[in-house]
Amino acid sequence: MPQHQTIRYLQAFAETHPTFVTDVEFNDFEYEEEFIEVGCEFEKFEECGLKSCHHKHKKGFIIRTLCGAFFNIGQDCGKTHFGVKLEEWNEGREATLKVETQTGVLLSEPRRQLQILKQAQPRLLKLEQINHFIWDNLGPLAKEAAGRKKERRYRGLEFVESRLQLSKQIAVVEQEIRDIMEAVARGEAEQEAGRESLLSRHRAVKAKITRMKSLESTCKAFFGRRGSR
Repeated sequence: MPQHQTIRYLQAFAETHPTFVTDVEFNDFEYEEEFIEVGCEFEKFEECGLKSCHHKHKKGFIIRTLCGAFFNIGQDCGKTHFGVKLEEWNEGREATLKVETQTGVLLSEPRRQLQILKQAQPRLLKLEQINHFIWDNLGPLAKEAAGRKKERRYRGLEFVESRLQLSKQIAVVEQEIRDIMEAVARGEAEQEAGRESLLSRHRAVKAKITRMKSLESTCKAFFGRRGSR
């Protein structure tokens, strides 16, 4: 598989790859389907490794052969023999890296968000219980706090401005996360449209978890400030 990188020093590559060869005949080798080992953007001009060329270049490729040998060619020879120049390969590489990064996010992040939600769930449910107690027993205070939350003395009481439904929200978000994980397992992330849709759903879920956790922080800040007086 290509390493999706470029090198700047040919000698360093040759010294670490004993099967690196020079002055080769192109037709002496067979080539893998993915024949480019790395791209080259050299600090100084280097000779093309093909016997038929030997032109000096700064941009090109290290080619991997089926037998495990490596040799260096300039990007013009890359275009002639393999149909690709360095800029074109870089564009393809960037697209591949984007797919790999997005797929990695969808494979790991929903599971991580589910764990974060599970860890926060006991505290969020306790916050919901406090909120309901205030609305059930101190309704006038809750309504006044909701209407005057910008005033300094009421700042931090955002968690009582409305009756919280955190238990329902947690259940909904958990199901949304599991739906994303199941969609990834079904292969829906393999196509760009499906991948973008799943990433959008993942961002929405993450935002919901962040909002729920912000209520917890607000509540802690309020009671902590009151307790320190």
